[in-house]
Amino acid sequence: MCDLHRARGCPYATGVRAPARVRGRGFALGVSLGISIGGAPAQAAQHDRAAGYPSRPVRLVVPFPPGASIDFMARLLTERFGAHMGQPFLVDNRPGAGGNIGTRFAARQTPDGHTVLIGAAGSMAINSSVEQGLGFDPVRDFAPITLVGSTPLVIATHPRSGIQSLADLIAQAREKPGLLSFGSAGSGTAMHLTGELLMARAGIRLNHVPYKGSAPAAQDLLGGQIPVAITDMSSLLGPLRAGTLRGLATTAARRTLIAPSIPAVAETAGFNGFDTTGWFALFAPRATPASVIQRLHAETVKILDDPAVAARALEQAIEVQSSTSAQLGAFLLSEIAKWSRIVKASGARAY
Repeated sequence: MCDLHRARGCPYATGVRAPARVRGRGFALGVSLGISIGGAPAQAAQHDRAAGYPSRPVRLVVPFPPGASIDFMARLLTERFGAHMGQPFLVDNRPGAGGNIGTRFAARQTPDGHTVLIGAAGSMAINSSVEQGLGFDPVRDFAPITLVGSTPLVIATHPRSGIQSLADLIAQAREKPGLLSFGSAGSGTAMHLTGELLMARAGIRLNHVPYKGSAPAAQDLLGGQIPVAITDMSSLLGPLRAGTLRGLATTAARRTLIAPSIPAVAETAGFNGFDTTGWFALFAPRATPASVIQRLHAETVKILDDPAVAARALEQAIEVQSSTSAQLGAFLLSEIAKWSRIVKASGARAY
């Protein structure tokens, strides 16, 4: 395995280096899916094809609506891509079907670097396990460029629930099996599946209440209509900081820089290794030239390594994160396998 914080020594490196300073927390990667770079003739041909790149405006497809965390990250990048690369980079929101519509659209575009996708855990690693007929394959149809950010999920409760900690939640659920409810952003989402994993690891049963997105789940939690919600940190950051909601635990492997006072699930006895982190990453259509991938990677890393960019992202509950292209490919495979196991064990489906 190789950690992103030790990217320069990673055996999966393909010549696309991680930055000298990687912000955020790294992911351990166990398998490699890199950008294949051939011999000298192939490299020369690739260079010729990308010598004038970009030659026109570049479309960054966001498969979710404006205002979402992934949309914020896309706009943060496109603000700077144009200045760095000499052509405007334009955000193209194509929401719908849990990210499938925009992702399918991006997969079918000409592989010349003028269409890039920002993908997320749900659209790239989960949907293939909970839905049929996506119309794209996240591994076969895309070339990985780099991770760009991660955001933890949070298990939160309304003060009137009387639940003071994750251990308290588990104890109450054991006393009243199936009677304690938790809200999520919808069936088959990372939030729902995190709840399923929590139940499996703790040996408890909670009543799942699916919403159409994190915002309505957060609203009902604030109103006390549900006692517990598992949602993305950005949806609840304000109320958590104000103390109107209580954060029981975050779901990343370690405490997050965003809310360091909230413990990680993995800190609770019996939950070692618990990690269900939301993430965003850049991909291009599969046959995009390696030299174009390298250029996009280098410019993205340069942007992410800017402290001002990291600070703006952290305000939105995002920790900037980069990787080599090969590491992202390996990470994607590991994420697909992880979520597939959770889906299989729980029988979860998207409705």
